[in-house]
Amino acid sequence: MFGLSLQLLFILLLGYHLHNVLNRPLPNDIEDTTSFRLLDESLNIADYLISKGFQYGVNLAAYPIAHYFADTALYLFTSPKWNDRISNVSELKIFNIRVKVFRVLKKDGFTKERPLPAMVYFHGGGWTWFSPDAYRNYLTSLANRTQITIFAVDYRKSPEHPFPAAYHDCLKVTKYIVMNAHTLNVNSSLLMVAGDGAGGNLAAAVARKMASAIFLQILINPALQSLDFRTPSYLDNYRILAGMTSSERNIRHWQLYGNLTSFDQSTFLSNRHVLPDTKQRYFQYVDSRNHLPQHLDVTSRESDPKFDIRVNQPIGQYWQHLLSDDRFSPSLAHNVTGLPNAYVVTSQFDVLRDEAIMYADRLLKSDVKIRLKHYPEAFHGFFLFSSSWVFQTKVSQQALNDLITFLQMHIK
Repeated sequence: MFGLSLQLLFILLLGYHLHNVLNRPLPNDIEDTTSFRLLDESLNIADYLISKGFQYGVNLAAYPIAHYFADTALYLFTSPKWNDRISNVSELKIFNIRVKVFRVLKKDGFTKERPLPAMVYFHGGGWTWFSPDAYRNYLTSLANRTQITIFAVDYRKSPEHPFPAAYHDCLKVTKYIVMNAHTLNVNSSLLMVAGDGAGGNLAAAVARKMASAIFLQILINPALQSLDFRTPSYLDNYRILAGMTSSERNIRHWQLYGNLTSFDQSTFLSNRHVLPDTKQRYFQYVDSRNHLPQHLDVTSRESDPKFDIRVNQPIGQYWQHLLSDDRFSPSLAHNVTGLPNAYVVTSQFDVLRDEAIMYADRLLKSDVKIRLKHYPEAFHGFFLFSSSWVFQTKVSQQALNDLITFLQMHIK
């Protein structure tokens, strides 16, 4: 009898929690759907379990079963209503790096004879989670609709392989595609690098290294700097949509990527991880007063140039060498002239919003051709749901259509 009562209590509590999730208010601009609430809550629960694991010394990212579950979940979340798959999906091994290739077929089943434009895609997941398998639905749709051959790189992940392992893998694959363009039947003059989140970071870093060989860099909600974790967008979006965008989760990913295993998140949340002279050297590049155009009307806040004297010295000294490496934080590079043209996608409800806009502004002021697409109704990761059935939103469809239109206009 007692056991039955506990089960009933559990069911009632679960039902109450589900009721709160389904009825909790969303920001006014977010498309109001039941499926979105469930998606955000699912990601919030996953993030809670991961963070709790760290508190007890368990890193779920170290377990293959956790990666399999994460990949499968994202694959299912982005599953289209109709079969939108292309049959010519293959895999390459480039320097022992797994690369999934999406090629468009003609109606008769044969690949086009002329070399096609190519995109090297670096997936998101905080340099820690996911793989090209999780992105298969999204990249299939993108390849189908753009007629571009996509090479999705399964780069090494942190914490087992911290920076610069992921960067080196992405760079090696991109160089290989350039050098073997004829064999791969791609047009090397129309080679793009693209990525979302952490993948946007990798795309920006590779584009910087291979500027002369890259036709276009496509940065979708990119993570570009680890100097200031109190930008207006970090403060605006603190726990607004905790499942979709989270200050704590983003900081944890930066720490794992930077091989900092001591997780003192409070130091990073309060910006006490940066030495005063380091902040003085780089703050100009993430100062919203200089690089966040007012006409976008994304925030009423401004960056805070004040120095916190309570800096954690050991962490500050450790993090200093990472901040000085533009492969780690591309938007902190002193010189951004001569970089490839860029298509930058930002979302209003994303802690990474401002750093991407400010990077685009710096590129524009350095005479790099920029197309910035800011979506006031969007959230971090929204692009992936452009071809989904259950979790598809109007803004994600619009964003994909905008990118396709842009590519069709600029790739002949």
